[in-house]
Amino acid sequence: MNPEIAEEKSAMRTRMKALISRTTGTERGEWSSKITDRVTALSEWTASTTILAFLPMTGEVNTTAIITRSLEAGKIVGVPRMYGADIKFHRIESLDGPWEPHPYGLKEPPAAQPVIDPCSAGNGDICVITPGLCFDKRGNRLGFGRGYYDRLITGCRSVETRKIFFAAVCFDIQLVDWVPTDKHDCVLDLIVTESGIAWRQEKHRG
Repeated sequence: MNPEIAEEKSAMRTRMKALISRTTGTERGEWSSKITDRVTALSEWTASTTILAFLPMTGEVNTTAIITRSLEAGKIVGVPRMYGADIKFHRIESLDGPWEPHPYGLKEPPAAQPVIDPCSAGNGDICVITPGLCFDKRGNRLGFGRGYYDRLITGCRSVETRKIFFAAVCFDIQLVDWVPTDKHDCVLDLIVTESGIAWRQEKHRG
């Protein structure tokens, strides 16, 4: 990575973490509720047989209601488990678990739970609820620096077997004018905030 871009990304992560830390749990809860309503109203969510979501860390959009609604709608739902430099999504039937702790403070599904490969046949259309620290209105994303989702997006887009939508969720305060990018960064299909759709790729406009 270009050293200047790496430095810009690091500085932006620091600023965004500080900004999010000044919000309250009540605010984030209210915003998350609106985001849930907007995500589950998306045609991409409705059409998808499979929803791949993340379990939130402190300060992130609370995705548990999205997961619950997806399960109630009879969709296949998966959440990530980390494997070195990559993540795999394991199917869950309930937010009650079973779960295993991860050193980052996250909960993960056990490795014995069925794996959902978004690039393989048989899963129908897929909507991947994607986390991140900040985003811009060109669809660019700044994550936490580990590259899990960039590698996932790159891998999925190399296989044209079905529709796979990467729908990021974030708060309005996480939208910035410009996110520094390099050749490894991927543009999202959708960005949803409490105010509405902040970005939608042209090819997916209805």
